[in-house]
Amino acid sequence: PPPMDETHPFYQPPPAPTTESLEDCLSRTSDFYEENIKPRLLAGQKVLVVAHANSIRALVKEVDDISDEDIRDLRIPNSIPLLYRLHPETLEPVAESDEWGFQGEYLTSWERVNTTVRAVERSQRRVLQALFR
Repeated sequence: PPPMDETHPFYQPPPAPTTESLEDCLSRTSDFYEENIKPRLLAGQKVLVVAHANSIRALVKEVDDISDEDIRDLRIPNSIPLLYRLHPETLEPVAESDEWGFQGEYLTSWERVNTTVRAVERSQRRVLQALFR
Protein backbone atom coordinates (compact mmCIF):
# COMPACT_ATOMS: atom_id res chain seq x y z
CA PRO A 1 0.00 0.00 0.00
CA PRO A 2 1.11 3.59 -0.43
CA PRO A 3 2.61 5.35 2.58
CA MET A 4 0.22 7.16 4.89
CA ASP A 5 0.32 10.92 5.19
CA GLU A 6 -1.41 13.40 7.49
CA THR A 7 -4.67 13.20 5.50
CA HIS A 8 -5.18 9.47 6.20
CA PRO A 9 -7.64 8.81 9.09
CA PHE A 10 -5.27 6.32 10.77
CA TYR A 11 -2.11 8.40 10.36
CA GLN A 12 0.02 8.78 13.45
CA PRO A 13 3.08 11.02 13.43
CA PRO A 14 6.47 9.39 14.02
CA PRO A 15 7.33 7.50 16.02
CA ALA A 16 4.25 5.50 15.03
CA PRO A 17 3.58 2.24 16.88
CA THR A 18 5.19 -0.82 15.31
CA THR A 19 2.16 -3.00 16.11
CA GLU A 20 -1.59 -2.59 16.18
CA SER A 21 -3.49 -3.34 19.37
CA LEU A 22 -6.67 -5.40 19.23
CA GLU A 23 -8.53 -2.25 20.33
CA ASP A 24 -7.18 -0.29 17.33
CA CYS A 25 -7.86 -3.23 15.04
CA LEU A 26 -11.41 -3.54 16.40
CA SER A 27 -12.07 0.13 15.70
CA ARG A 28 -10.88 -0.25 12.12
CA THR A 29 -12.62 -3.55 11.40
CA SER A 30 -15.83 -2.51 13.15
CA ASP A 31 -16.15 0.45 10.81
CA PHE A 32 -15.48 -1.80 7.81
CA TYR A 33 -18.03 -4.34 9.05
CA GLU A 34 -20.73 -1.68 9.54
CA GLU A 35 -20.08 0.12 6.24
CA ASN A 36 -19.25 -2.75 3.87
CA ILE A 37 -20.09 -6.21 5.19
CA LYS A 38 -23.32 -5.65 7.14
CA PRO A 39 -25.24 -3.95 4.29
CA ARG A 40 -24.40 -6.82 1.95
CA LEU A 41 -25.48 -9.42 4.49
CA LEU A 42 -28.76 -7.59 5.11
CA ALA A 43 -29.28 -7.55 1.32
CA GLY A 44 -29.06 -11.37 1.38
CA GLN A 45 -25.59 -11.60 -0.14
CA LYS A 46 -22.94 -14.03 1.01
CA VAL A 47 -19.67 -12.38 2.02
CA LEU A 48 -16.18 -13.85 2.00
CA VAL A 49 -13.71 -12.15 4.33
CA VAL A 50 -10.01 -12.87 3.93
CA ALA A 51 -7.86 -11.23 6.57
CA HIS A 52 -5.03 -11.63 9.05
CA ALA A 53 -5.66 -13.32 12.39
CA ASN A 54 -5.95 -10.15 14.49
CA SER A 55 -8.48 -8.64 12.07
CA ILE A 56 -10.48 -11.86 12.14
CA ARG A 57 -10.33 -11.90 15.96
CA ALA A 58 -11.69 -8.35 16.01
CA LEU A 59 -14.55 -9.31 13.68
CA VAL A 60 -15.30 -12.41 15.76
CA LYS A 61 -15.39 -10.22 18.89
CA GLU A 62 -17.85 -7.91 17.13
CA VAL A 63 -20.13 -10.60 15.71
CA ASP A 64 -20.12 -12.88 18.76
CA ASP A 65 -20.06 -10.01 21.28
CA ILE A 66 -17.20 -11.69 23.15
CA SER A 67 -15.90 -9.91 26.24
CA ASP A 68 -12.53 -8.15 26.31
CA GLU A 69 -11.30 -10.75 28.79
CA ASP A 70 -12.36 -13.79 26.74
CA ILE A 71 -11.14 -12.47 23.39
CA ARG A 72 -7.56 -12.27 24.72
CA ASP A 73 -7.46 -16.06 24.97
CA LEU A 74 -9.19 -16.80 21.67
CA ARG A 75 -6.77 -18.10 19.04
CA ILE A 76 -7.93 -18.24 15.45
CA PRO A 77 -5.75 -20.52 13.35
CA ASN A 78 -4.51 -19.39 9.95
CA SER A 79 -5.62 -21.02 6.72
CA ILE A 80 -8.72 -22.77 8.08
CA PRO A 81 -12.02 -21.40 6.75
CA LEU A 82 -14.35 -20.10 9.44
CA LEU A 83 -18.08 -19.98 8.69
CA TYR A 84 -20.70 -17.87 10.43
CA ARG A 85 -24.39 -18.61 9.98
CA LEU A 86 -26.29 -15.43 10.80
CA HIS A 87 -29.97 -14.67 11.23
CA PRO A 88 -30.97 -12.87 8.00
CA GLU A 89 -32.61 -9.92 9.77
CA THR A 90 -30.68 -9.46 13.01
CA LEU A 91 -27.30 -10.80 11.82
CA GLU A 92 -26.97 -12.56 15.17
CA PRO A 93 -25.12 -15.88 14.97
CA VAL A 94 -27.54 -18.81 14.98
CA ALA A 95 -25.07 -21.48 16.08
CA GLU A 96 -24.68 -22.52 19.70
CA SER A 97 -21.83 -20.77 21.42
CA ASP A 98 -18.98 -22.44 23.22
CA GLU A 99 -17.92 -21.56 26.76
CA TRP A 100 -16.29 -18.29 25.59
CA GLY A 101 -19.17 -17.18 23.36
CA PHE A 102 -17.54 -18.26 20.08
CA GLN A 103 -20.18 -19.23 17.50
CA GLY A 104 -18.14 -19.69 14.32
CA GLU A 105 -17.79 -23.06 12.61
CA TYR A 106 -14.41 -24.20 11.33
CA LEU A 107 -14.77 -25.98 8.01
CA THR A 108 -12.48 -28.79 9.09
CA SER A 109 -12.13 -31.22 11.97
CA TRP A 110 -11.16 -30.14 15.50
CA GLU A 111 -8.17 -32.44 15.18
CA ARG A 112 -6.97 -30.40 12.19
CA VAL A 113 -7.59 -27.11 14.04
CA ASN A 114 -5.62 -28.30 17.08
CA THR A 115 -2.80 -29.62 14.90
CA THR A 116 -2.57 -26.28 13.11
CA VAL A 117 -2.63 -24.28 16.35
CA ARG A 118 0.13 -26.45 17.86
CA ALA A 119 2.24 -26.09 14.71
CA VAL A 120 1.92 -22.30 14.80
CA GLU A 121 2.79 -22.21 18.50
CA ARG A 122 5.90 -24.36 17.89
CA SER A 123 6.94 -22.10 15.04
CA GLN A 124 6.47 -18.97 17.16
CA ARG A 125 8.42 -20.55 20.02
CA ARG A 126 11.35 -21.30 17.65
CA VAL A 127 11.36 -17.72 16.38
CA LEU A 128 11.37 -16.33 19.93
CA GLN A 129 14.13 -18.73 20.99
CA ALA A 130 16.23 -17.65 18.03
CA LEU A 131 15.68 -13.97 18.81
CA PHE A 132 16.55 -14.21 22.49
CA ARG A 133 19.56 -16.55 22.45
